[in-house]
Amino acid sequence: MWRPLDQGRIFINIDGFHLLTAGDLVTWDWQSIDLGQMVQRGQFAMVGNSEQGRVSYVIESDLAELVFFLWAAHRQPQHPQLYQRVWLLPEAEQVRRGTPPRRHRLLEPVGPRRPGSAPGL
Repeated sequence: MWRPLDQGRIFINIDGFHLLTAGDLVTWDWQSIDLGQMVQRGQFAMVGNSEQGRVSYVIESDLAELVFFLWAAHRQPQHPQLYQRVWLLPEAEQVRRGTPPRRHRLLEPVGPRRPGSAPGL
């Protein structure tokens, strides 16, 4: 189970993505994300290394598929969801031009965390 942690705007480039919230700007490069998968349409689950240590998040955004594609292309080109194209929805194949930055919502696991551990996907 996941709970909302923060929300704001998501900006994606070839090197990673940026999450802009009311109080913070968080940058993730592809190398910092060790595990990733599409959970469902618009939800990318990830495990990565942040300044606070190892973390697990679900990014909920209409650009989640693009985040997954770019991460997998850089880090795990043989990822089953990428290789078998099961993440690709008909809407994701359309190129959207001239749209404003997309919104995101960041979710974290509910429940106690053990120091130094990250919940698996």
